[in-house]
Amino acid sequence: MSRVSTGLSKKINRQKTAALNLCWTWRSQFGVGVHCSPEFAWVVSDGKFGSKPAEWGMGGGFRYTESPATVDTFAVALYIIKKEGSVA
Repeated sequence: MSRVSTGLSKKINRQKTAALNLCWTWRSQFGVGVHCSPEFAWVVSDGKFGSKPAEWGMGGGFRYTESPATVDTFAVALYIIKKEGSVA
């Protein structure tokens, strides 16, 4: 599609595609769906999304507790893709 029909630049389309691929990777590795737990979002986004796990250790390890999935997985993935700047 052209820019006129979508209103989006090619760069944002590439970023969204990379974010979607990251979401699929998380789905296959961690079983994350459309929404992810606040603890998972906090860990992968370096504290931008979600909430800190209760058992966060000094070495970066934590005991994962199950809480309701309330954070949008795609928004977290898109933030990470944009932060890395890996998509030109």
